[in-house]
Amino acid sequence: MQLAAFFTLVAAFAPPGLSGSDSIAVAELGAVYGEAECVSRAERAFRVLREERGAGNAVTDGWVVYQYDIGRKGADAFIACVGAGEPAVQAFLSVHGSGPAIETVAIRDRISALFTSPIASR
Repeated sequence: MQLAAFFTLVAAFAPPGLSGSDSIAVAELGAVYGEAECVSRAERAFRVLREERGAGNAVTDGWVVYQYDIGRKGADAFIACVGAGEPAVQAFLSVHGSGPAIETVAIRDRISALFTSPIASR
C-alpha cells in the first residue's frame, strides 16, 4: 500500500507542466531495518546536506521526510520509507530541480551517499 502512495508522492511533488529547465532524479536507497531507522537516516542526511549546501526547512511527516530549497537553484527532495511494516522497509529518494538535470542528479547522488554512509546509520 505504501509503495503506491510513494509513486503518488513522486507525481504530486513534480509541478504540473514541467518546463524545459526542470528535472527530476529518483533513486532507490535500499532496505533499512525499520521505519524509524529509515526516517532517522533521512533526517540526518538532510541535516548534513543543509550544512554543506544550504537549504530551507526539512519536514518529517510519518514515513516521509521532505527537504526544501536545496542549494542555489532551490531544489526540493524527499525520502520515503516504504514497506508493509517491520522489520525492513525500502527507502526511495526523489529530487526536483529547476536547473539543469546534471545539478539535480548531483544533489540526488549526494543525498544517496549521505543516506547510505556509516555516519547516517548511527
